[in-house]
Amino acid sequence: MARRKKLQLVRPFQDEQSFIEAEGWTLKTSSILLVDAPALAIGSTVRCDISLESGETLIRAEGKIVEEVAPEGSRPGGLKLRFQRVAPDTQAFINRVLSSARVEPVDSGPAASPGPLTPPDEEPDSPEAAAATADGEAPSRTTEPAPAEDDTDSGLHARVVAPVEPPPNREDLLDRLRARQRHRVEEGDAPVDRPQTGEDAG
Repeated sequence: MARRKKLQLVRPFQDEQSFIEAEGWTLKTSSILLVDAPALAIGSTVRCDISLESGETLIRAEGKIVEEVAPEGSRPGGLKLRFQRVAPDTQAFINRVLSSARVEPVDSGPAASPGPLTPPDEEPDSPEAAAATADGEAPSRTTEPAPAEDDTDSGLHARVVAPVEPPPNREDLLDRLRARQRHRVEEGDAPVDRPQTGEDAG
């Protein structure tokens, strides 16, 4: 397995704000475009430090070279580094850059895990890296557990039937029914609420 390479880049700016105004667009949530970087094979794992001419270090991160981006318009090309781990101060700088209105923060892929960086010449699966993980160092990638399904929400809901109000002419309707019943009895017909018997028929 390939070892991590050390990559140090110095950008021609004196302060953080000058870098953001000129090259803030190169920085995304989970990657950065390395302008003027030396040629590296796609898939290379690197430890990258990006500093200014003033000596201030803006980016300290580990990641993988995933793409070679061609120049477009006034913007230069370079190597796209997908973050796997970033230093805490680097994460704070990324947040400041992405909060600027002049930067396009949209980018796909998971964010890197903030935490201590391993030496650049260390194997990712070396015993030293395993020991660092056992001692409590955060892994390069974290997987969030899938949310548990809520069995209570089946999509079915009990139907609530509203009570039916009696008609306003209820008493009048009942009087009509009673009168009709009396009329049937007087005419000799059997009541409507019981079957006709032989005695009634005779």
